[in-house]
Amino acid sequence: MKTIIRKLKNIKIAKGKFLWPLLIPIFLLIISAIFARFYPPEIFIHWTEQGWPDWLVGKWSGLLFLPLLTTFFAVADIIFKNTKSYKKLPATVAKNYAEFLLVILLFLAYFHLAIIAWNLRPFSFHFSLAIVPALSALVYYFGTWLLKISSRRVVIKNLGKFLKVAGCLSLVGVIFPSSALTIFYTLLIFSVIFSFLIKIKLKKEIF
Repeated sequence: MKTIIRKLKNIKIAKGKFLWPLLIPIFLLIISAIFARFYPPEIFIHWTEQGWPDWLVGKWSGLLFLPLLTTFFAVADIIFKNTKSYKKLPATVAKNYAEFLLVILLFLAYFHLAIIAWNLRPFSFHFSLAIVPALSALVYYFGTWLLKISSRRVVIKNLGKFLKVAGCLSLVGVIFPSSALTIFYTLLIFSVIFSFLIKIKLKKEIF
């Protein structure tokens, strides 16, 4: 335990590039604190595909879960960037890693803001309809990211291509909100399956 505390004290968090991930959880915590007084003791944090709320939790549990989760990611990022492993990463890899972290944090922030907005005015919008575009964008980005980091790895390259297509096609869920998540998960599963089927057909190494 003393060793861990000593390492934490030696972390150089003064560098701005190390601190930027903390801005998102700080923003979410401030927003949660501002709107907390407008909510009853319990709020919804989960919805069915048809848009009906089905998971009620304590107000502060619902308002703090995602901000604390993003805080965990941000702190873990700061710690990782002070390790020897990170310093040995090529510049392009480090850039892709930072970009990936930013996208994940922004997605979680969007999800949290959607929860705040829905509970502020219940049934004012279809929750799946609000989330599917963000999920589609996340999947499309992940496909692009895989293509950036892959070289000759057949499965990863094909998965990246299929995920980009799946991200675009899943936007159909905006037209059919009651089936939006089913469409999204179906396309996601088929993307993974097709990637491995192509690999098997080509008889190349998986990784």
